[in-house]
Amino acid sequence: MAIYLQVCHQPKWVLDADLAKCFDTIARQPLLKKLNASPFVTRQIRAWLRAGVMDNFQYSETPQGVPQGGSLSPLLANVALHGMETYIARYCKGARVIRYADDLLVIHPERQVIEHAQQLLGKWLEMMGLAFKPSKTRICHTLNPVDGQVGVDFLGFSIRQYRVSKYKSG
Repeated sequence: MAIYLQVCHQPKWVLDADLAKCFDTIARQPLLKKLNASPFVTRQIRAWLRAGVMDNFQYSETPQGVPQGGSLSPLLANVALHGMETYIARYCKGARVIRYADDLLVIHPERQVIEHAQQLLGKWLEMMGLAFKPSKTRICHTLNPVDGQVGVDFLGFSIRQYRVSKYKSG
């Protein structure tokens, strides 16, 4: 619904981004600082992060990141990514960030704002040990083709607009 509300009235530029190895590369110290938890809870989470993973009776250490598949993994990934929406809203007026796990969209009517948001987000993500996955990150438009493609696919939905008349799209 959030995406629809952003694109229903006029065509928009979209940064379609995916994070490279999100769970595997989250920086632990900034994550623990963001949690702002009591020392007891912080120690418990730090121990859980260092505990490693068992997969098919094989133990693997987890020297960095958040062990994927655990019950806390999605919560800790959301904590790590928390704040990007307000950061972009502060520096890119009118831009809207919509994210689900490690997939995100930034939507705005002007391409220059989207390009600026991409640069800002790249720097913001670095602080958390994260980066865009270049092969899955692109700038597109909801109505006009960019590199032969119109719109964006996000979480199994195709988001695009169609020209209805000379002056309207839907």
